This record gives sequence, structure tokens and C-alpha cells, in this order.
Amino acid sequence: QKLVIIGDSLTEGYGVSAQQSFPTKLEEKLKLAGKNWKVTNHGISGSTSASAPSRIRWVLKNPPDLVLLALGAN
Repeated sequence: QKLVIIGDSLTEGYGVSAQQSFPTKLEEKLKLAGKNWKVTNHGISGSTSASAPSRIRWVLKNPPDLVLLALGAN
């Protein structure tokens, strides 16, 4: 199953390695729980809620099973 996370710098993992980013850590936790999810990081540093509609349309061109929208945390 495929989960896409659309977010800002917190999702992207700004300032940390890719292995320490939220999407990577979430995928690890899901695997430990016996769930076979592929988590894709669509976090962009500096992204705002205003860009969400166009980013969601782009992601839905190849529909994932689930989209997690994580904007507005800053």
C-alpha cells in the first residue's frame, strides 16, 4: 500500500538526514507493526497551505491508497 505525505519543511525533514525525517520514521513504525506501507515524502521546505490544491492534484495523477496532508505547522 502507498501513503503520500504532503507537507512543509517539517515533513521534508529540513535540517535532518532523510533517514531521520518524519515519513521515513513513520514507514519504519508501520513495518514494525506488521503493515507493509510505502511512505513517500512530498514535503517541500517553504511550502504553504496555498500550494496544497495544486500539489494534491499532482499527487493524485498516480493515486496513492492514502494521502496525509501536514501543512500549517509553522
